[in-house]
Amino acid sequence: MIGQRPAGKAARRALAEIDENLIRRDLTPAQRAKLIAQRKGAYQKAHPETKHGATGRRGKKEPNIGSFAADTAAKSGRSLASVKPTRPAQGALVRT
Repeated sequence: MIGQRPAGKAARRALAEIDENLIRRDLTPAQRAKLIAQRKGAYQKAHPETKHGATGRRGKKEPNIGSFAADTAAKSGRSLASVKPTRPAQGALVRT
């Protein structure tokens, strides 16, 4: 990807590392929630247009970029429903 921002490259590397940990490790629910919170931050750095409100009221998103939850479910081999419920708890884990 020629012309990609350095922050985007670092975010994509972080996503790859987090995805590997989500797939290969036996995690407690708290560990999984923490990794998903870290993944969301890296995902939003790699794809800033997916952040809530980033495109504005009539903005256009790139059509081939899906939602964070759908991407996380696909990469971790888990269902979409198993990814979404952990999202509210992530903020509490990250802030403490």
